[in-house]
Amino acid sequence: MGIRRLVKLTPLLFIITVFGWRTEISIDAGRPHNLYIGMAAGATDGFDKEFDKVSPPPPPVGFFCYFPVEDSVFDFIDALWGDIRAFESKARWEINLKRVTQPTQVVFSGLPEIGLLSIDGIPVIAESLAMSFGKTDSVLVIDYSRGFYEEPSATINFELPAAAEVVIVIRTDNGEPVRRLPDMYLAGGEHSLGWNAKDNHGEPVPPGVYYAHIRAKWEQEITELEVETVVKNNVTE
Repeated sequence: MGIRRLVKLTPLLFIITVFGWRTEISIDAGRPHNLYIGMAAGATDGFDKEFDKVSPPPPPVGFFCYFPVEDSVFDFIDALWGDIRAFESKARWEINLKRVTQPTQVVFSGLPEIGLLSIDGIPVIAESLAMSFGKTDSVLVIDYSRGFYEEPSATINFELPAAAEVVIVIRTDNGEPVRRLPDMYLAGGEHSLGWNAKDNHGEPVPPGVYYAHIRAKWEQEITELEVETVVKNNVTE
């Protein structure tokens, strides 16, 4: 089964004005958790009573997750469900996932109007992105970039008939692999994933035709899709 959809890539550059923002993150691996991140005037990288939310104690059994935090004043607080930071051009949040026994569903809502979020290196360009990175305890890394930034150079659009484990490898026109995106678990339906037109070493790929080979596995079924992508005027600095 093959699907080809043409996507044109156009790097965009934005001038930045500082605004506060907050993004909700729903995480579910058997027990739903509602976390949030963001930036605001007056916030710090430690615990802020005005902005942050302390994580409740972990349950005796089952999945739970949190942002780890260190604060010299509130040294008895070491875990958050809400973490608002000071304004910076870049920031990173880490979410500790504990007692994971099934794929973790992650859904974003309220993306920042200026700047770009990514989760484990995948740009978050749609609020319906749901994925996981394994079925064991792990750390999800969320990065934010603001300022003169390059938006995702391409969107890889495809549709899955059911929730599935997905592997995406981007290849050149002659079949040479240039980038493998992090393995993920996606819900059934339409998806739009970003690719920054860079290879596995972080180097920009030259303009040309590329193919995203998508292998989706659910239950006993395996589907393979192929999405055609055209890279034009790629940024090389």
